[in-house]
Amino acid sequence: MRRLTASSFAILIAAFSIAAFSADPPQPRGAALSTPFDSDGYSAMTRLTPTDCLVGSDIDLKTMLERVSDLQKRGLIRADVDEAHVKAHVWTTATAVAFKIEPMLVSIVYDSNPGIDHCTFVQTITGLDGKQLPAYGFGLTRALYKKTDWSKVGPADLPSVTDRFQAFKATADHLNQEGK
Repeated sequence: MRRLTASSFAILIAAFSIAAFSADPPQPRGAALSTPFDSDGYSAMTRLTPTDCLVGSDIDLKTMLERVSDLQKRGLIRADVDEAHVKAHVWTTATAVAFKIEPMLVSIVYDSNPGIDHCTFVQTITGLDGKQLPAYGFGLTRALYKKTDWSKVGPADLPSVTDRFQAFKATADHLNQEGK
C-alpha cells in the first residue's frame, strides 16, 4: 500500500495553494491520521495550527483493487458489484469510497481538535501508474460541522454540506473516460 507521505503532503499544500491558514501561522507539522480503512489503501494526514487545519487523504487504487471483498464487507462497495466492474470503473469506485469515508474523517478531525475553527480537506487518488492526482476538495467551519448530523451524511450530500466543494479536473477526466 502506498501511503500519503509527508513529502506528498507538502506537495499537496504547494500544488493547490490552499489558503487555509492565516498570515504567519505557527509552523504546523504533518501527522498521520489513523482510520479503520488504512489497510484498504486509504491514508490521511493532518496539518494543524491552533485554529485551522489541512487534511490530505489518499486512496491507492492498486491496494483498493486488492481489497475489494473487504471493502464490500464493510459496505463501501456494493456486494453485487463484481471485481471486473470495479477494475473497469476504478476511479469512479475510489471516489465513491472516499465520499463514504469522508464524513467519518471530518468527525475524527473536529471531535479530536476542539480548537479548530476551519479545516480544508483534499482527497487524492494514487493511480495504477503510481501517480497521485487530486480528486476533490472542500472547506468546512466548526459552525457548519456542528449543524450537520455527520452520521447521516451520504456520498451525494457531501457537496451540499461543505464550503467550496470542488471536483478537480482529474476526477472529471477519469469519470468521463470510465463512463464511455
